[in-house]
Amino acid sequence: MIEQVQRTGLAVVHEQELIVPAPGSAAEILAAEDAREIRYVFPIEIEVRGGQEPVDADAIAEHTLRRLTQGLRSL
Repeated sequence: MIEQVQRTGLAVVHEQELIVPAPGSAAEILAAEDAREIRYVFPIEIEVRGGQEPVDADAIAEHTLRRLTQGLRSL
């Protein structure tokens, strides 16, 4: 039975379950070399709106991706 997700949120995915991006989603699903591994690619756009001081966009992007990685690992 296939069911559509009714609202955005986090989910627990169990072994052998499949998840695919919704049609029109920016996410992509890629086949991996190992048939047991599936890779999802989510484009991330970071918009920096700063005050009057110069902004190091690379440092902000690195910090943001590091925090994202920490958050995902804590799930």
